[in-house]
Amino acid sequence: MEDDNRLLEESLLRQYSENSILVTSNKLRVPGEVIQSITTSDNSISQILESLYKENINSVLVEGGRMTLQRFIDSDLWDECRIITGETQICDGLAAPVLDRSAYKEMRSGSDMICFYMNK
Repeated sequence: MEDDNRLLEESLLRQYSENSILVTSNKLRVPGEVIQSITTSDNSISQILESLYKENINSVLVEGGRMTLQRFIDSDLWDECRIITGETQICDGLAAPVLDRSAYKEMRSGSDMICFYMNK
């Protein structure tokens, strides 16, 4: 959902192209790559999920930036969220998305803390 054409060159998407669907508002072509894409007019969360449902996809992992994640949270169209917090504090940059609820489960993985949240 991010509008950055550099996404394909800078991400790991190419490694998983057989099993990945790219959602974008831009029509992108990557020479030599087969990547299924859903092009939306307004990046509507419900439009994206409807397109995925038509492809018989009913489980989605969303990895995105602050705006993408916040739009899923605000749309209330999510079941579970996992927030992984490391020990290193980053002082500059964008604030994390706002999730107004308490974790139902917490666990450690190495030095990281993983908090699990349910919607409703």
